[in-house]
Amino acid sequence: MLNNYRQVCYWAIVGLMMVGFTVTGVRADRGRPIIDPVNKTLVADNGYLLRGCHSHFHSFAYEGSYKNLSWWIALRDNANLNVVRMMAFLGSWPKSPEVVNEATLAARLDVAVNMAAAAGMYIIIDNHSNCCGFFNWDTFHAFWDVVAPRYKDRTHVIYEAQNEPYYKNATGAGIKAQYDYIRAKAPNTHIILHSIAKIDDIEVKAAKESGIDYNNANASIGFHSYQSPDTLVV
Repeated sequence: MLNNYRQVCYWAIVGLMMVGFTVTGVRADRGRPIIDPVNKTLVADNGYLLRGCHSHFHSFAYEGSYKNLSWWIALRDNANLNVVRMMAFLGSWPKSPEVVNEATLAARLDVAVNMAAAAGMYIIIDNHSNCCGFFNWDTFHAFWDVVAPRYKDRTHVIYEAQNEPYYKNATGAGIKAQYDYIRAKAPNTHIILHSIAKIDDIEVKAAKESGIDYNNANASIGFHSYQSPDTLVV
């Protein structure tokens, strides 16, 4: 846990550490991430493992957060991270009166995307709308209608189709439909699919039956298991 920044680490990955550098002026976006051909792992443009943490984008996100370049630099230089997973959503949020519309979604993500670029980091835009087994196609389409074309040319941006879309209801057709919808609007952006929280036979079967060639589709399956140990083989 990064207590100084009130963020919870999303990955616990042992790998190469980023080399520190100083932000001077406007930075070019990082090159698109690549899939390591040996380990089949999504890595940065320099081959380093993606090491990151999770961030809210809610209105209650305190001021010393993703809105400020110093926060990104601290994550990069002090915590040796190179990516932030930005939890974004349309509509309401449990236990919060906040309702996010399309304009607010775009405005907040613009800030986060530009801050990540200025710090020389990657950003994963995570669709957290209707998550955790309450998948909704209307909201999915509305979210990606805004996001997918908006950042399709920002090479440091990664898309995460839907956080925990299914519980025991995963289908290969559903995963493929998510991929196709985003890919049509963002031809070159890496897409993380499935975003499993509990790995089981149904989830793995659906991933295999999606028909997606993960070696060539510029896509991957994400999982953030609350169980340990967990291994996913597709």
